[in-house]
Amino acid sequence: IIAVPDTHEFGSKVSWDAIRDQVFSLLTFRSYVVVLLDQRKIKVTSVNFVQFTWLNKHADREIEDDEDEDEDNDAEEENLNYDDVPRIQPVEYGDRHVTNPTIWIGVLPNTLTGGVAHDSSKDIRAFLDSLHVENIDIAYRESLYKPLSGHGPALFSPVEDGDSLKDVIDNVSVALSLPIAGCKTTMQGTLGPYFRAGEKLYAITARHNVFTLDGDNEEYHYHDSAPKKEVMVMGAPAFKIYLASIQALISTHIDAVASLEEKITTFRGRVQVGVDVVESQRKLGEYEAALANTSIKIDDLMNFFVNIKKNWSKAKDQVIGFVRWAPSIGVGVAPHRYTRDLCVIELDKKKFRSLIGNVVSLGACLSLSLSLPGPEMSESKLKSQILGSNFIPPLFR
Repeated sequence: IIAVPDTHEFGSKVSWDAIRDQVFSLLTFRSYVVVLLDQRKIKVTSVNFVQFTWLNKHADREIEDDEDEDEDNDAEEENLNYDDVPRIQPVEYGDRHVTNPTIWIGVLPNTLTGGVAHDSSKDIRAFLDSLHVENIDIAYRESLYKPLSGHGPALFSPVEDGDSLKDVIDNVSVALSLPIAGCKTTMQGTLGPYFRAGEKLYAITARHNVFTLDGDNEEYHYHDSAPKKEVMVMGAPAFKIYLASIQALISTHIDAVASLEEKITTFRGRVQVGVDVVESQRKLGEYEAALANTSIKIDDLMNFFVNIKKNWSKAKDQVIGFVRWAPSIGVGVAPHRYTRDLCVIELDKKKFRSLIGNVVSLGACLSLSLSLPGPEMSESKLKSQILGSNFIPPLFR
């Protein structure tokens, strides 16, 4: 499969470039095709403009000696420089065949009959004829939306550095990137930016986070008489993992307490017998402070775990809103040809009483309206990465 070149001529003085730039742009044309398909009740998943190509290989044969090969350029080749050699183009052993540009229509499996496809093709062909466009094929295929892999884990929301709960609070905070899932679907994702319309509070997420990809991909509007597509924090599997992560962190701190107590015993003994008293006294104070701080963290985490287990374990308590609107997923959407994959969630304002706005953490120390994935870092290191070299005047402050 290859892209249709803009310079390809489809008819007398007609090209894709002309169609795109003169009202019937590539995307406008695509939208018109979708309208024709919708009129036939065809469940469309994608409409692409492509060409197909393949290589017809030559039959195997013996290669004849080239008696005319020039043997007089040996001296020139000895003085050959790399820059003197033009770029070598790859050679194909055979004849390359390229089809006409093709309107390649994807439909949901088992939703299209041959008769309906034939009638739909006639509709599209009539539209092409009205443009005096020739030499375009029409083809159908069964297809489903499949997102690219590698989305990775959710970004954490900002927390105060040194807080006992800074490693676990993010999954239930009101900042951006709150982990979410549909109440009746298994997909998981994160909540995007918040916005208000009148007295209501909304947020944006990707449609594929709450709608299955093998669905009909039709535009969704919530109607008061219909059941709500509710959205919840995390979802059942993620919630169990979240609880387990809190317990694991508590266990880590408990192990740290045992290690700190051993060190305190060691340095207390050194102070008592007079071994390197000044340094031992300093170390003893550091470890005693660390032990007190770790003990506080353990108590805070245990209380937090009980609170979450008691107040958030039921699915109804995790619901934060419902889907208000979700346009169909689209690729190359006019006018800027972006991918469209969004869903608007109407939020329960009671769940967001502590909303602080659209804020994402840049690190453990800072809370700004940008996101920097990865491990936490000091404020000085973060600023050095943002501002760059001291020898180059920064363009960002």
